[in-house]
Amino acid sequence: MQIVRIEHSDGWGIFRTQGYRPNVSDLGLDALIHRHWDFPTPAQEGEGEYIRENQFCAFKTIEQVQQWIMPDEIRILLENDFRVYLLEVSNCIVYEYQCVYEKENIIEQKDISELFK
Repeated sequence: MQIVRIEHSDGWGIFRTQGYRPNVSDLGLDALIHRHWDFPTPAQEGEGEYIRENQFCAFKTIEQVQQWIMPDEIRILLENDFRVYLLEVSNCIVYEYQCVYEKENIIEQKDISELFK
């Protein structure tokens, strides 16, 4: 299955509820943060199961990325050490608003950031 992940060079995604993460609000992306709050969390979508430490979130499709993140926001992310990856995974949980996967299930990772410049 193919999914799309936006990830900082440190390995974390755009949003993270605990621990260090690149501060997306410092990049002037408050509208993106507020839009993200409209997403249900994986726990809300997954019958109360919280995402585990070894699990990560991704978008289901490129179209979903384009629906939730504006072109100028993606450009700002790319200018600040984020990349957009198309991931082929052997296993993931697919919810309505996101996918949850483990990095050990990545079969192939392709950098598709150029599609968003």
